[in-house]
Amino acid sequence: IPNKTTSLGEYCFSGNSLLANIDLGNGLKTIGQSCFSGCSMPEISIPASVTSIGNYTFNNCSSLADVVIEDRTSELTLGSNGSSPLFASCPLDSVYIGGKIKYDTSSSSGYSPFYRNTSLRTIVITDEEEEIYNNEFYGCTNLKNVTMGDGVKKIGNWAFSGCNNLSSITLGDSIKSIGNNAFSDCSKLTEVTIPNKTTSLGEYCFSGNSLLANIDLGNGLKTIGRYCFSGCSMPE
Repeated sequence: IPNKTTSLGEYCFSGNSLLANIDLGNGLKTIGQSCFSGCSMPEISIPASVTSIGNYTFNNCSSLADVVIEDRTSELTLGSNGSSPLFASCPLDSVYIGGKIKYDTSSSSGYSPFYRNTSLRTIVITDEEEEIYNNEFYGCTNLKNVTMGDGVKKIGNWAFSGCNNLSSITLGDSIKSIGNNAFSDCSKLTEVTIPNKTTSLGEYCFSGNSLLANIDLGNGLKTIGRYCFSGCSMPE
């Protein structure tokens, strides 16, 4: 797509099952509904210029494994697949989030674009993103590697709940609050260090993590929600 192209319309390239290589120009701003539905690209890189991706854009992209949201300062609004997540039908392996993303958090729109993506293995979130929203990576049962930038200040409710292959996570230094059930039922999580800038841990935050034996609480912590560490195995 040429650099001077600013928009791609609805269903623009949909149904092209052999379309495997897509290079989006750096002037693109909007991608319309179902634009790449049914295409076969294994990877997609979203330029920093893009501010909106419509519903069903990647529906039935059954080869799409790697998604890069390029480093950005402007907000990117992501659609959904109606009542399911935007990438519901994609076998994602890795996601790079280079800046602030936004999406409808109501259940009728499928929560996060990555909600319950059971193939997703690796996530990189850069310093430009400030919040990990409610349910953002809920139920990503194959998730093993998370890199979180120091720009993140808040982790929402249920953000990583049910990520039962996540054995360790390094939290960004700027996190102020971690929400209810944020890391509940991450059954392989063995250790966690809470940053010094974190002031609150929500209810059931790390509950149900029977292998969580090493917990280092930062010196700025003020409140620990009820049942925060229920079912954990720390000896001290």
